[in-house]
Amino acid sequence: MRRAIHRVVGGFKGFLNVSPSGVGAAEEPYRTGWQFYAVIAAASAIRYWLGSGFPVFAIGSAVHDDYLFIKLASYLLHGQWLGPYDQYTLIKGPFYPLFIAAAHLTGLPLLDMEQALYIFSAFVLILAIAPILKNRVLLFLLFAAILFLPISFDFWIAARIIRDFVYASLTLLLVACTIALTTRTSASLLQLLPWSLGLGLSLFAFWTIREEAAWILPFVVLFLGGGLAYLVLIAHPQILWRLGLILLTLAIWWGGVAAVSWINYSHYGIFAVTEINDPTFDAAFGALTRVKSPVWYPDVPVTAEARKLIYPLSPAVRELEPFLEGQLGKNWASFDTRPYPNPHEVEIQGGWNIWAFRDAVSSAGHYSSGKFPAAYYRQIAAQIGQACDSGALKCYPKTISISQPMDARHLPFIAQSTLRSAKFLFRFKNFTVTDHYASLAPDHWPIFEEVTNQLVSGGGKSASGQNSTSANAVHHFFVVKVISRIAHGYALVAPSFSIFAVLVFILELLHNLIRRRITLAVLLSLGLWIEIAARVFLLALLDATSFPAINTSYFAPAYPLVVTVQFLSASIVYQWIVQFSRRRVTAGSAT
Repeated sequence: MRRAIHRVVGGFKGFLNVSPSGVGAAEEPYRTGWQFYAVIAAASAIRYWLGSGFPVFAIGSAVHDDYLFIKLASYLLHGQWLGPYDQYTLIKGPFYPLFIAAAHLTGLPLLDMEQALYIFSAFVLILAIAPILKNRVLLFLLFAAILFLPISFDFWIAARIIRDFVYASLTLLLVACTIALTTRTSASLLQLLPWSLGLGLSLFAFWTIREEAAWILPFVVLFLGGGLAYLVLIAHPQILWRLGLILLTLAIWWGGVAAVSWINYSHYGIFAVTEINDPTFDAAFGALTRVKSPVWYPDVPVTAEARKLIYPLSPAVRELEPFLEGQLGKNWASFDTRPYPNPHEVEIQGGWNIWAFRDAVSSAGHYSSGKFPAAYYRQIAAQIGQACDSGALKCYPKTISISQPMDARHLPFIAQSTLRSAKFLFRFKNFTVTDHYASLAPDHWPIFEEVTNQLVSGGGKSASGQNSTSANAVHHFFVVKVISRIAHGYALVAPSFSIFAVLVFILELLHNLIRRRITLAVLLSLGLWIEIAARVFLLALLDATSFPAINTSYFAPAYPLVVTVQFLSASIVYQWIVQFSRRRVTAGSAT
């Protein structure tokens, strides 16, 4: 038995062969020299100049986005946490309002701070990946390719008061810190500590900025789990201390989430980051979606026919009938312009259904106490659950999730959306780099400009009395022209480069499997491809079952990952060329 165990362990060690190009390749820092950093600094300065100085593009009527984030940040700056509680307060994670408030305290324009965070994130990535790429030219080209991605100049993302640009930066930071913490097997604990702290903070920020953060977990688990397993296999002398660094990362992550949840509990009576993270709310909305309807649409989780069946059996839901079937419901249904068999029914797509539901709950008075209406949501879950259990309603199996129950009818829609999602991402198109004007009510201008420390774009005078359309007009014109050309270049090159990256990865993976050795470049490529696929499938799933989700804003965190994996494939080809040249030299010397 002992001999068999030794053989298994020995096999793993052989598969994870530590060699100059193997899993231990990132043991020593990669030396680049001051010239490299000088070029990096110059590229960063150019990028910052191109992205800075733009006025804010804001949509004041977007009470679930632009105006919400500014309002919450204003409450934070006045020491009121997220302000009075209503159906909007915990609709989205608090990190982006926290970021806006922090940027305000620096006195710098918000958009400039977002640009600086993006540049910093790209720089941290190349620091983390340098021992794997091991080529200064490729490192700089990767940095520049991420730096000048058209998505980072898109007006709907980089100039609007919306969280997607910061989300893309956090994705880069999280990936970089994960790589560095788990691949530097010979680094000292002091050298690894910043990476551990960075990963913990990145995970906390990532977990509290958007609601679908779980898509990044496969990458984190692969590297943290794989890195720890490797250290155990080689009996690393500092295994306990390195385990401690991983635990520190988890403590920062979970501790931060718990702290935000506790603050929310102390203010609003809900121990969660957002209402969507609360099991009571999930159970209530999940009860609605589990009711089977006489009619079925792939992206309408609670149809008008289903609501008609629920109202007589649930007094709690019946309170919402005047609102869901009235003007409130019609307003939300208007986002979907498709014709339905009965035009008089109010059919609300999945992406808007949850917000219409919460607005109706508020209109019924259940948010008037200033606290989370947990008792009311429990009533909904209990009453519908009882009707399902008794057979009064035909229902899907019980779930504590806001996701629509899946069945075989969804499969063709998901398959079509997955194909469209992948095509959309890898074509690198649909970027918007032309100027826009803000859509703000007169009383919204002051709060937007005060909180963001900068002008808001518009057709006339801003609240500060300056003409926002004429400011930096030459700069704007130049940047739009330059970025439009860059975007055109990416659209031409990226699709072919992506196909090249896939083919190189497959060939090198097969080569690694045959030789029973996984190199870091292949392992990292595998992790990134998994994350890219996860993002593609997640958005395809939302597109097929909820609302149109295939757009540049939602793909913002995926574009830098695609570029990174493309350059990893280029580095693999470079290694092939080097190895082939060395063999030719060796063969020539032998003859």
